[in-house]
Amino acid sequence: MSIVTVPSIIDRALFERAGAQLDANYALSKRNKKNEYLLAGRIRCVCGRSRTGEGVLLGKHLYYRCSDRVLSFPLRGVCKERGINARIGDQLVWDKIVDLMSSPELMLSQVERWIDSKQDKAANSTSDVRPLENELASLGEQLGRHNRAYGAGLFTIEQLREYTQPIKDRIAAVELQISNSKGDTLVEKKPVLPQKEELELFADEARNTLHNLSFSQKRAILLNTVDKIVGTPSELQIYGAIPIENHVEFKTSHRHGQDATRHRIPFEFRIELPPPRTQRVILARTEKGRIISTAPPPAANGLHS
Repeated sequence: MSIVTVPSIIDRALFERAGAQLDANYALSKRNKKNEYLLAGRIRCVCGRSRTGEGVLLGKHLYYRCSDRVLSFPLRGVCKERGINARIGDQLVWDKIVDLMSSPELMLSQVERWIDSKQDKAANSTSDVRPLENELASLGEQLGRHNRAYGAGLFTIEQLREYTQPIKDRIAAVELQISNSKGDTLVEKKPVLPQKEELELFADEARNTLHNLSFSQKRAILLNTVDKIVGTPSELQIYGAIPIENHVEFKTSHRHGQDATRHRIPFEFRIELPPPRTQRVILARTEKGRIISTAPPPAANGLHS
């Protein structure tokens, strides 16, 4: 049976952009949601699983719950993390994004934080290379000793090859590690960052744009800026980047477009969540573990006369 090679119809970059747009379209589609979850598709649990929106009592209570129980079915789920109030989490994250985009000072502080983190990484990379360079020098000495021993007639050429081949293989591996480490450091030394004037222009635009938006408009902006949210019932850790060149007018465009990421402000921040007023009691679940109904906890004995 012969194998026929089929040429690519579109290039890899276009294919990846199209895939990213399809992902964004799916995430924005109202048909995929019974309720509105601003952070859907971005929020994850500390266990590594995604958190999915779950509405209890026909949407009266909305939560982001770890999907471990559902994905592990029919086995028992491992993760014990409780749900996160979706309405509170959505509002706090959106408010934080608006504050960041509307303030050139906050954006500049994120730029400085990012530069400091890269410099620390570069310094650590340099220090990480030193043990490899020491090992490389030691391997070179070992190779030299074997060659001198062969020159003195202590063993045959076959024995020399047998003794030195593992050393040569290790030298090649270490040299590759050093090259990769130094290459990563050089790349990190040349970030493309926006100028102060660009930040001020962007902030002015944001202040005029990011208010009184519909849910779908907020959702599109969040998908363009937030890469990942790791959440527990007590806090959210948000990671992302603001694409400055698109300004705030990217309600339907996607950050993976060809020119959307030339100037980006990487950001990272933490939001503390308020404790729940009550820890509701789970009354019923589906066979896959989804919660069907809950109730307030019974009043503690002795608290009421």
